[in-house]
Amino acid sequence: MGAVLDLFRVLFSPGEVFERVRERPKFLLPWIGLSVIIVLIAYLMMPFTQAAIASRIAQLAQQNPQAAANAAKFQTVGIFLAPVFLLIGLLISAGLLWLLVTLFAGADARFATLLSLSTYVAVPTILLQVAGLIVLKMKGLDAITSSDDLRPPLGLNLLSPSAGGFVGALLAGINPFSLWGLVLTAIGVQVTHKTSRGAAYTVAIVATVVGVVLGAALAGLGGGGK
Repeated sequence: MGAVLDLFRVLFSPGEVFERVRERPKFLLPWIGLSVIIVLIAYLMMPFTQAAIASRIAQLAQQNPQAAANAAKFQTVGIFLAPVFLLIGLLISAGLLWLLVTLFAGADARFATLLSLSTYVAVPTILLQVAGLIVLKMKGLDAITSSDDLRPPLGLNLLSPSAGGFVGALLAGINPFSLWGLVLTAIGVQVTHKTSRGAAYTVAIVATVVGVVLGAALAGLGGGGK
């Protein structure tokens, strides 16, 4: 149970949490804890997601009613696939950190440790989703007309709220929560692998930039590349 509570402790006492990760990496229970949260978020987001794709579903229904029905069903199933996507994301994150620690930190990178670290570092990203959900609820369903509306401006996209697709997602990816995750990553790498502060921040900055760009690319594809 302590490993699950560390999902909250990492926000205000990261050094202690990552020291425990260094001594004994844990992944399963923290992943389950995060999975429960993201399934709940996905469920609460469902009305907004449905509103965002309503026009597309309506067009699809005119062309192929069965395909439209299948798309609606997949949306429900997608809620329960969220933990699988989380797992894939954590594995990719740990693999990237393993490579970066090896290249920039000159340390003996340990994948199991970095997988555990990635799980705890994901907490600010979950908080970003919670903040986004709160903003959407304040705006209401009537404000949702496209998938871009599901990403309320909480980062640099405040400077260009009309930007969509890749550019909008890129700007949105630079926000207080991603910077918080960057700092946690640096602390985690430094504590778990006994690296210098400079090397740890180099790893964290490169990992964050790669993550933001990849996320923006996926959003661009999903949004039609606007």
